Amino acid sequence: MQALGCKMAIDDLGVSCGMATAMEMKSPDIIKIDGSLLKNTRLGARGQGRLFGISDLARELSSNVVIERVEEPSDFELVDRAGCQWIQGYLLGRPTKPVVLGRAAV
Repeated sequence: MQALGCKMAIDDLGVSCGMATAMEMKSPDIIKIDGSLLKNTRLGARGQGRLFGISDLARELSSNVVIERVEEPSDFELVDRAGCQWIQGYLLGRPTKPVVLGRAAV
């Protein structure tokens, strides 16, 4: 697929089949780290160690690493220290209604 110009992404790295997929795929273009890993960092240092380890693995496999569920400035600081280049979550904004041709969809 990549040879045809498609970008390959791995979603939910760190949980269930995301890990197996990451190990099978040679060089994914994007890796998204599951947001549950960030949530678990709030429970203590063990969660932080796991997040940092998964982030290290993701950066070895891809140059584009995204982490989900970034909701607070403290989350952003943590994922920045973990080396994640991209974030997704409520810190960037809440979901809104879709816009169609310059006006809100009904």
